[in-house]
Amino acid sequence: MKRILAGHYLIAYLIAIIIFYFSYGLGILNPQNINWLLSARHDWGTHYLGWAFYRDSAWTFPLGQMEGYVYPVGANVGFTDSIPLVAIPLKLISGILPNDFQFLGFWLLSCYIMAAHFTLKIFDLYKIPTYVSLLAVVLIVGNPVLFYRGMHPALCAHGFILGSIYYYLVAANAENVKRINRKQFWLSFLSGLINPYLCLLVVGFSFILPIKNYFYDKLLTAKQTILIPVITCAAIVLSWIIVGMVSLHHGERLDVADGYGLYGFNYNSFHNSSGFSAFLPGMQWVSPHQYEGFMYLGVGFMVLIALALVYFIIKGQPVQFFKNHKWLLPLIILTVLLSLFATTNRVTYGESVLFEVPIPKIIKKFGNIFRASGRFFWLTYYLIILFFTVVFLKSKIPAWAKAIVLALIVALQAYDIKHLYTKNLPSGTYDSPLDEAKWNAILPHFEKMITYPPFNNHVLNNMDYQDLALLALKNHKQISLGYTARENGRAYRKFSQALNLRIASGSLSSDELYITTPQYLEFFKNSLQQKKLHSKYLDGYYLLYTNNEVPVVNTDAAVQRHIDSITQIVDKKFVTSFKTPAFDNNRIDYNVEEAAVNKNTIYMRGWAFLTEQDNNKNDSVFIAISDKGKTDIAYTRQFKRPDLTPTYNKQYLEDSGFMLALYNGKAFNGNEHVSIAIKSGGTWTLNDLGPISKLKSGKKPSDKHKK
Repeated sequence: MKRILAGHYLIAYLIAIIIFYFSYGLGILNPQNINWLLSARHDWGTHYLGWAFYRDSAWTFPLGQMEGYVYPVGANVGFTDSIPLVAIPLKLISGILPNDFQFLGFWLLSCYIMAAHFTLKIFDLYKIPTYVSLLAVVLIVGNPVLFYRGMHPALCAHGFILGSIYYYLVAANAENVKRINRKQFWLSFLSGLINPYLCLLVVGFSFILPIKNYFYDKLLTAKQTILIPVITCAAIVLSWIIVGMVSLHHGERLDVADGYGLYGFNYNSFHNSSGFSAFLPGMQWVSPHQYEGFMYLGVGFMVLIALALVYFIIKGQPVQFFKNHKWLLPLIILTVLLSLFATTNRVTYGESVLFEVPIPKIIKKFGNIFRASGRFFWLTYYLIILFFTVVFLKSKIPAWAKAIVLALIVALQAYDIKHLYTKNLPSGTYDSPLDEAKWNAILPHFEKMITYPPFNNHVLNNMDYQDLALLALKNHKQISLGYTARENGRAYRKFSQALNLRIASGSLSSDELYITTPQYLEFFKNSLQQKKLHSKYLDGYYLLYTNNEVPVVNTDAAVQRHIDSITQIVDKKFVTSFKTPAFDNNRIDYNVEEAAVNKNTIYMRGWAFLTEQDNNKNDSVFIAISDKGKTDIAYTRQFKRPDLTPTYNKQYLEDSGFMLALYNGKAFNGNEHVSIAIKSGGTWTLNDLGPISKLKSGKKPSDKHKK
């Protein structure tokens, strides 16, 4: 008779619910409670908004695309980590769901229950007594890493990792080998519709499980051993194409330049509590981004591992153990490979880089796609805590003594990591810091909310994109911001350049509401001067529009004076003019990051500074336009570029950023030459960029000037 009883598992699920309660409370299970998500001002709000905008969007192909979020480029529900596995089916029944509906609370609970389920199944493989295995379930399911990852619900599905471990450990025979591989296929396939990082961890088992069944169990043919992982990977890629997480023509970059190594695993992570321990202090990392490799064991697990390790060395006959378990070799190889990838080529401990090794470009490219590489140590983490827990529970220590020791360890662990699970999450209605009544009176007159600059998620305040996006969502409007894990940089730049040209020339649409802040208001001055724009002030934002039907919103007198001052500026366009000035193309270092021209408007953005002398913070950057022996010098708006000073080892370069949006009044003939001009003291230096008709982004070679 099988040991697996319904009551046995119901108790494990109850344990998972209790652990979940101490971590989050039960209020987040209310599907209409979105307060806890949006009040966090972090990833939770992003995940909710991604699902909510996706739900509000029309069906498209690929199935996961939504157009209203990050307008006009759009976004994918998979790249907001809104869990396509759940979001897509729920969209089918969206019409019967409440307006404010979230599933992330139930998702998190299901992650804990699934982890408990497979943990118990693993212990049952080793015939561990019920009462002891249930105590061990508390330890495994209540591990610090699962608590810590709660900020990212899609990455909490650690039950998929535990399930994969279970199916690898199950003794295969002729009757169950295909069923085991089929279940592993579904774990791998479904993980791809949750999160790519989780998928990469789980899909490795679709390779090593057939290898084990072929080489050690002699139950699969060579053809089956090859076909199983190939079919699994093909199915995952096909699902990503259908959902839209992989695109062959839209220009999205899956990799992030120089991302690999930044988020790597730090070898102090097993005992680095990051301030969450009641006993051990937090320790430093080489980079704050190494939080992705958080692997704190907890004092309870440390004690358990120490006891089990001593027992294993003395009584367990380690050499003989591995001789008797050669079939573990594929699992060990997968674990080592994932651990090395998680570590990256920069091996670190604490604040020190121990050593760094060169790696092939293909590995770096792959690493830039999965840049948060520290997460891939999760398999190692779970194997460590499972192995030593099983060693302890299978030891010859009397059962009553094991139960007492394990209960004390559970209590010690719970006390040690209490700061990870004592959360008081808000419930009820989300109280937006914005005056929604006033916004709701304005927004119905528009179809699109264009933030300026677009795609900037911190418009006025940190993470305020969430409040603006929520307004857009409630009014069923498109909005030009939103956080996504992967961005279509080419499309972003194309829209930004076109928008800047439209703003500079005053060619603005009546169905668009432009939302900006004081430091960017001056870029609209051409349209304000030409009386093409109405302007209002609300919650610290300037609202600019051409629609004459918008109701009046009272504006503070001081703010109105600021708007009037922008409107009343005498547009000189040019600072001064020269006749046949001298050009020196070797004295200015620059990078034109964005450039666009239409018939009478020019837009440029980049940085520039003098290369052969110490730069002064009072140096000014201008753009010069030369035609028929005359050169006009135009103002640019300078802004901070703090990245330049450490890169080039020169002072004051943080003031070297510039931006120009110039409406010329008359059409360019295409033969004018554009130059970067710098005035230092009373001296002008000009660097010719070529004809205006060929103006494009580009960087002058300057490696010899770098630090």
